[in-house]
Amino acid sequence: MARPAVGRVVGAGLAMGDRVDRGRHDAVVGAVVAARAALAGVLPDDDALRVYEHHLADDLPAVGEVRRVDRPGPAGRAAGDPGLMASSGLTLTARVDAWLDAYGDGAATMLSTALGWITQWGALAATAHRVTARPARAHEDADWGRLLGLPADQVPVHQLWLRGWPGDGELRAARPLVTARP
Repeated sequence: MARPAVGRVVGAGLAMGDRVDRGRHDAVVGAVVAARAALAGVLPDDDALRVYEHHLADDLPAVGEVRRVDRPGPAGRAAGDPGLMASSGLTLTARVDAWLDAYGDGAATMLSTALGWITQWGALAATAHRVTARPARAHEDADWGRLLGLPADQVPVHQLWLRGWPGDGELRAARPLVTARP
């Protein structure tokens, strides 16, 4: 019996599984937004750290939709309708000057800690919803920022790519991955 494929290469060389439906995607987005909100007291200001969700058009490295999700506001820009069955993810952006002004020499440490905190919340929520969350920092800042249509003062500093678990529903028994026992 042939072993089933557990992933495929898409986008920027990331091996991932199945696509993520809206409910699971939104659960991860909600966790990331909540994590960012929990850090409000350490953020230099409201625009010092933003969260954008994005969906790649037809699993290709071309962004089809971008939306800022860390606060209510305009939906952002859309270039075609890739739907939520395309590869999706989140990009965290920073206004670096705000971090330097607030924390001086400690800015890199504070920003890295905030990014790790937020990414961990997203990864835990993803696992709970049978989604693979792949933290990444694999982009050229200017190119990725331009592709997302970011404001000039926002620098992409981290990404979290989302895919469903390979073979979800077909290769797994109908039982949870982790069972809690009394």
